[in-house]
Amino acid sequence: MIEKVLNRIRLERFKNGFSQEFVANELKISQSFYSRVESGKNNLTLELLLKLAALFGIPPEELLK
Repeated sequence: MIEKVLNRIRLERFKNGFSQEFVANELKISQSFYSRVESGKNNLTLELLLKLAALFGIPPEELLK
Protein backbone atom coordinates (compact mmCIF):
# COMPACT_ATOMS: atom_id res chain seq x y z
CA MET A 1 0.00 0.00 0.00
CA ILE A 2 2.69 2.51 0.95
CA GLU A 3 4.59 1.85 -2.28
CA LYS A 4 1.42 2.69 -4.23
CA VAL A 5 1.06 5.97 -2.32
CA LEU A 6 4.71 6.85 -2.90
CA ASN A 7 4.32 6.11 -6.62
CA ARG A 8 1.29 8.41 -6.73
CA ILE A 9 3.27 11.17 -5.00
CA ARG A 10 6.08 10.83 -7.57
CA LEU A 11 3.53 10.86 -10.41
CA GLU A 12 1.89 14.04 -9.10
CA ARG A 13 5.29 15.68 -8.69
CA PHE A 14 6.19 14.82 -12.29
CA LYS A 15 2.76 15.93 -13.58
CA ASN A 16 3.29 19.31 -11.94
CA GLY A 17 6.83 19.61 -13.26
CA PHE A 18 8.26 19.91 -9.75
CA SER A 19 11.77 18.82 -8.80
CA GLN A 20 12.44 17.16 -5.48
CA GLU A 21 14.33 20.29 -4.49
CA PHE A 22 11.33 22.52 -5.27
CA VAL A 23 8.96 20.32 -3.27
CA ALA A 24 11.37 20.13 -0.35
CA ASN A 25 11.79 23.92 -0.32
CA GLU A 26 8.02 24.43 -0.39
CA LEU A 27 7.61 22.00 2.52
CA LYS A 28 10.54 23.53 4.39
CA ILE A 29 12.46 20.25 4.58
CA SER A 30 15.77 19.20 3.06
CA GLN A 31 15.89 17.69 -0.40
CA SER A 32 17.68 14.63 0.96
CA PHE A 33 14.94 14.05 3.54
CA TYR A 34 12.27 14.39 0.86
CA SER A 35 14.15 11.99 -1.40
CA ARG A 36 14.24 9.43 1.39
CA VAL A 37 10.49 9.85 1.95
CA GLU A 38 9.77 9.31 -1.76
CA SER A 39 11.98 6.22 -1.80
CA GLY A 40 10.36 4.80 1.34
CA LYS A 41 13.46 5.09 3.51
CA ASN A 42 11.83 7.72 5.76
CA ASN A 43 8.24 7.42 6.94
CA LEU A 44 5.56 9.42 5.18
CA THR A 45 3.64 11.20 7.93
CA LEU A 46 0.04 12.30 7.71
CA GLU A 47 1.18 15.91 8.06
CA LEU A 48 3.54 15.54 5.10
CA LEU A 49 0.86 13.78 3.03
CA LEU A 50 -1.55 16.66 3.67
CA LYS A 51 1.07 19.25 2.74
CA LEU A 52 1.93 17.39 -0.46
CA ALA A 53 -1.73 17.20 -1.47
CA ALA A 54 -2.10 20.94 -0.92
CA LEU A 55 1.05 21.64 -2.92
CA PHE A 56 -0.22 19.47 -5.79
CA GLY A 57 -3.66 21.09 -5.58
CA ILE A 58 -5.52 17.83 -5.05
CA PRO A 59 -7.57 16.32 -2.22
CA PRO A 60 -5.43 14.16 0.11
CA GLU A 61 -7.49 11.07 -0.70
CA GLU A 62 -6.27 11.28 -4.31
CA LEU A 63 -2.80 10.34 -3.07
CA LEU A 64 -4.24 7.25 -1.39
CA LYS A 65 -5.87 5.78 -4.51
